[in-house]
Amino acid sequence: MYEYWLVSAAGDPDATFNQIKSVKDKVEGCSCFKFQFPIHELRVGTLDSLVELSDVLMRQDNYVEGVVRKVVSYLAEVLENQAINIEEHLQIANRIGYRAYLERFSWDHAKYPTRQSLRDLVENIVKEVNNIESELKTKSQDYTTLKNSLQSFERQQTGSLITRDLDNLVNKKHFAALGSEYFETVVVVVPNSLAEDWEKSYETIIPEKVVPRSSEKIISDNDHTLYTCTLFAAQTDVFKVKCRERKFIVRNYTYDEKQMAKTKEKQKELAQKKDRQHRNLLPWLKIQFGETFSSWLHIKALRLFVESVLRFGLPVNFTSVLLCPKPKSMKRLRDLLNREFDKSDGRATTEDIELSRQLGFQTEEFYPYVYYSLKLDFANAAAQGLK
Repeated sequence: MYEYWLVSAAGDPDATFNQIKSVKDKVEGCSCFKFQFPIHELRVGTLDSLVELSDVLMRQDNYVEGVVRKVVSYLAEVLENQAINIEEHLQIANRIGYRAYLERFSWDHAKYPTRQSLRDLVENIVKEVNNIESELKTKSQDYTTLKNSLQSFERQQTGSLITRDLDNLVNKKHFAALGSEYFETVVVVVPNSLAEDWEKSYETIIPEKVVPRSSEKIISDNDHTLYTCTLFAAQTDVFKVKCRERKFIVRNYTYDEKQMAKTKEKQKELAQKKDRQHRNLLPWLKIQFGETFSSWLHIKALRLFVESVLRFGLPVNFTSVLLCPKPKSMKRLRDLLNREFDKSDGRATTEDIELSRQLGFQTEEFYPYVYYSLKLDFANAAAQGLK
C-alpha cells in the first residue's frame, strides 16, 4: 500500500516548496512532488459559498473515492485468476500508471475549464462519476448473471454423485430398457461401504421385479458408486422406497439425448456470450478506472484549494505539495512538519482551534497546514475482496 499526503502551506511557492522539501530530506525514504493546479485561475466566490462548498467537497471526495474502489474491485473480479497482476491494468488513458499520474498531476483544462464556478466544477465532476457508477452497475449485473449461470452448469458437473449432473457420466448403452413400455432402467447411488451389499442383494430388493444380473457399475468417487439396474416400470416407486431403507439413493434421472444436446448447446452459448462480454468489459473497466481516478484527484485539488483559502485567506497564496512517506517514517515527518509550520511553539493556538471548529475541521487532526491523505491500497483491497 502507498499512502500519499497532500498538503498546502501559506507563502511564496518556491520558498514554501523548498521549506517542505528540506523537511522531507530529513526523513528517510520520503518522496516529494509539486502538486500543481491553477490556483490563481479558480474562481474563489464568497466566504459563505466556500464554507458551504467545504462540506459538499468532503462528501463528494468520499463518494468519488468509493466509486474508484468499486471499479477496481469489479476489475479484480473480472480478471479472476489474473487479479494478482491488477496493478498492470490500473492506468490512466491506458498509458500511465496511477501513481505516476498522481505524482505528475496537472489540471485537465479541457474537461474542467477554470472559468466555471467552483460549485459547477464539482457538480460536473460528480455527474460524470455518477454516470460511470450507473453504467458499472448495469454492466456488472449483466456479466455477473451470465457468470453465475455458467458456474451453475459447471458446478453440476462436479461434486457428489448424489447431486451432480449425470449426462457426462452415462451413455445410451447403460440404459437397457430405453424405450421399453414395461421396463425401466434406474440410476442408483450406493455408499462405497455398502457396494458389496448392493451387488449381492439388489435383485431381491423387490423379489421377482428386478431383472437378474442387470446391475452395471458406472463410476465411483471417494464416497459413492453409481450403478444402474433394470426393473418393471410399475414397481419403480416401490423400489425407490425400499432402496432408501437400505441407504441406496435412486436418482430422478431420465436419459434423453435431445435434452442433453440442448443443455450442452445452452452451456456453449453462455460461455461464448460471457467471453464476448468479458472482452468488452475488461477494457471498459480499465478506461473507467482512469476516468474515476482522475476525477478523484480533481476533487481532491478543489478540496485542497477551498480549505487553503478558508485557512490562509485572500489573496490566494499557498503552495501544494505531495509527499509519500514510508509507514515507519510517518510520525517523524508529521512532527517535523508541525514544528516547521507551527508558529506557536508547537501548539495550535486557541484561535486556530476555534476557527478550525467553525470551518468544519476535526480539531484532533488540526495541523498548521492543510492535509489530506490518499491511501492507494487498490491491489490489497482487490485481493481481500476476492477471498
